[in-house]
Formats: sequence, C-alpha cells, structure tokens
Amino acid sequence: MSTIISKTTISIKPTRIDKSLIKELGELLEKENLKLHYHLDSKTQEVTSNSIQEFIGLEWGQSIEKIVISTGYSTDPHVSIEMDFKESYSRKCFISGKNATWVNGIAIRVNNIFKKYRLNYAPIKTIWFVKIALPVVLTFVMLYPISLSLFLNWKDTAIFILGIGVSLTQGLYYFIQWLFPYFEYGNTTQKFLQKAIWFILVGSGVGVSILLHFLGL
Repeated sequence: MSTIISKTTISIKPTRIDKSLIKELGELLEKENLKLHYHLDSKTQEVTSNSIQEFIGLEWGQSIEKIVISTGYSTDPHVSIEMDFKESYSRKCFISGKNATWVNGIAIRVNNIFKKYRLNYAPIKTIWFVKIALPVVLTFVMLYPISLSLFLNWKDTAIFILGIGVSLTQGLYYFIQWLFPYFEYGNTTQKFLQKAIWFILVGSGVGVSILLHFLGL
C-alpha cells in the first residue's frame, strides 16, 4: 500500500528577523510535539540548540548570515524553515506529512506569524521592476545625457551605454539590495536611516570634504 504525503511550501516575504519571531515559530511547532533543531550562523560564531527557550536565550551577535529551524529530513511530519540573509534561494518554509489537514493548518499559522514581521517595503521588494528594471532605467537616465555630449551618432551612444552601463547597472542593483535587504535583523527604521545618511554624505561629497578637512588637506 502506498503512503500519500502532503507537501506545502511557503515563500517567505522580506521580513524583520528577531528573537520574538523565532520564539513564536518555535513555540508553535514545539506545541505540536515536534523535535526541532535550531541553528544560527554569523560571521563570528555558530549557535545551535534543540530548545527554543535556550536558543533565544543565547547571544546571537549582529552579523547574522543564516537561521534554520528544522525537524530533520527523515522525520514525519517534516518542517524546515530556512532564512538565509545572503542566498536568494533559501527563503522558504517547507512542511510535509501524512496528515494533509495538519500540514495545511500549520502552514497557515506559520505564514501568519511571518506576516506580523513583514518589512514595510516587502510589496515593493518582490516586484521584478525594482530589482532588475529600475537599475537599468536609472543607468540609462544617468548615462544618456553624458553620451549625447560625447557622441553624435546613435551607434557610438549605444556602445557607450552598453559598455559602462553593465557595470553601473550591477552596482545599482547591489546598492538597492543593500538599502532594502530581504531579511533585516534588529531595528529596521534605524538601519535604513543610517544607510540613507551614509549615502547622502558620500554621494554629495560632504563626507569626503569632512575627511579632507580633518586630514588638513
């Protein structure tokens, strides 16, 4: 007799990650008598525990790279929630089990928890235009006036925009990723303001002027 396994995958939207979120997820799943494994990677350390209370009680640091909550692949039911701050393909919650009602119910409750911590710019972040087309448009707007002043025919203009535009587009793409990260740990508003101030100082030349002043140049 074959066994039917129900599976569901939740695509996690841009989210503010903190211990409150992890605690809610852990307590929800532990109440279902699941034996969970919690793991965190950062630039300076690894944190591992089998208890949500112990896990959130440990020092996490600031430079978090990945948080994983999992029951292990050989278990039934199986739950795996992976939040990778770097890799785009590791932003999903996978749930499977023989009881389809249980799988669907847990998926809804897990998704509702993530919705509570969703970043304000989540709807914008997931639009392909912001991630890909916007850097292309910005690059064209920045380079086109320059190219017109340097070249008279459209072929040279196109080659110029294409040549420099590839690198500039890539740079703008990573800048948008940096300014609006997929996962944010800590105070999102405060970090955004810090980035905005940094960009204004550097982009306007004020920061460079201040540095040269202190160096006496």
